[in-house]
Amino acid sequence: MDRWKLRGDRPGGLLLQVAAVLALAVGLMWFTVASAQPAAEGEVPAAVAATVAPGWEQGLAPVTIVTNGWADVREILRSVATNAGLGLQLAPDVKGQVNVHLENIAVGRALAALCDPIDLGWEVVDGALAVHRRGLVTRWFTFDYPVTLRQGRGELQVSAARQDESGSSGSSENQNRSHVTSTATMSIWPEVMKSLQTVVFPGAAVAVEAGQEQGLSHADADGRCLVVNPMASLVQVTAEWDRVQRVERLLAHLKEALQRQVAVEVRIMEVTLDESTQSGVNWQTYLNGDVQFEQDAIGDPTFMPDGFVQMVADTKHLFGVVQALTSTGNLQMVSTPRVTTLNNQKAIVRIVREDVYFLATVQPALVSNGVATEPVISYTPQTVPVGVVLDVTPQVGADRVVTLNVHPTISDVVAVAKSPNLDTAPVLSVRELDTVGTVADGQTMLIAGLISDRERHVRSGVPLLKDVPVLGYLFGRTSSEKYKVELVMMLTPTVMDATLVAQVTAEAKASLEAAR
Repeated sequence: MDRWKLRGDRPGGLLLQVAAVLALAVGLMWFTVASAQPAAEGEVPAAVAATVAPGWEQGLAPVTIVTNGWADVREILRSVATNAGLGLQLAPDVKGQVNVHLENIAVGRALAALCDPIDLGWEVVDGALAVHRRGLVTRWFTFDYPVTLRQGRGELQVSAARQDESGSSGSSENQNRSHVTSTATMSIWPEVMKSLQTVVFPGAAVAVEAGQEQGLSHADADGRCLVVNPMASLVQVTAEWDRVQRVERLLAHLKEALQRQVAVEVRIMEVTLDESTQSGVNWQTYLNGDVQFEQDAIGDPTFMPDGFVQMVADTKHLFGVVQALTSTGNLQMVSTPRVTTLNNQKAIVRIVREDVYFLATVQPALVSNGVATEPVISYTPQTVPVGVVLDVTPQVGADRVVTLNVHPTISDVVAVAKSPNLDTAPVLSVRELDTVGTVADGQTMLIAGLISDRERHVRSGVPLLKDVPVLGYLFGRTSSEKYKVELVMMLTPTVMDATLVAQVTAEAKASLEAAR
């Protein structure tokens, strides 16, 4: 059995007995120290609990380290590394005495308990345990995320105008405009840079402007340095070891949260309402109590203004309702888009018809050398989107619960307006809703109550004869009939992990092969 003689300021010689062979055989490390000043057994330092177990530690058995006094940390580190099957690299300035009582704890926590009290930093790189005196260290990290400034914008605008121009007096314009605009700006890198500055630099950090994507380079008087290059997805940190570790944990958590991916399957349907359903489909009756209504602060069911209804239910129950409505001929599927987006990134579904109208510009007559020219009228085509625009922003929690921010806008042409100058422009009926709801992975959010009036032309008269070209007008007539339709949206989010992504890809490939 090997013996080490420890020298120090304490009176008397200290003998350290290490059962090295037994430690290697059974994975147990037991250090016995005779000391003139034995230390009381204490709990694991708080810094140990804050250490995140890395991947290299998986599969290693817990260790027990007990010293009955002060021991050389280098000898203990050698035994810990040997027992864990790791190489060891000790910096020349690694020294110190430790007095610990650690039983059945993970190797990473044991290393933190040994090194933190005497200001030593450690890390495992390529199977080797590297220990050094703490100070300013430099580390490189990668953070893979697109360098983009995404701006979501939804706008519905109608304008009608006549413009008169003259060569010397400039121009005058008489127009009416109506528009609805919603915007959202999504930029990840500026927020990452702000977070890194908070961790690296104590106290106030330099400001990062909103939308700054070109990078960051900052150092303080104490030698700490932070360099962020979004184009290369690289982060360089020079700081104390504990701050570098916090940067590593921060980037790991950010990667895990930001790279969560969710697929949102959207079903947009129209339900034709009859005499008994003029106020909309009674969804609660159809679903027979299987509905979770959005709750307000006091827990009562909340129905949104203007007849809007929002609810969350199991997908299978909603699909049963859809099949029942389809069988009665009252339901028509408008569109079934499927969009995939990252956590907190906006996805837009746009199903519209671009109606065209013309903007007239009049250049008045000019008199030159006693000769008058004719007024010139030019027409500029203008378009207005008519239909459904839906933007969805999902937020995926660690528990796979999805919070959806949904903003649908529905527009219909209800009339054509004429200005005193006989310009025309469509008159739109616009209904929009902005709501937030929480949906479990695979559940479905239903948004209904978007009721609008429609008009259709019905041909009636003598059978067969009313359909004869030209003569049919003598045996029939065309009448207008008004009816109501309810627009229904069903949104089903699915959190995409690696296995599910591979499955969806395989199904898509199989579908393409079958279509050939």
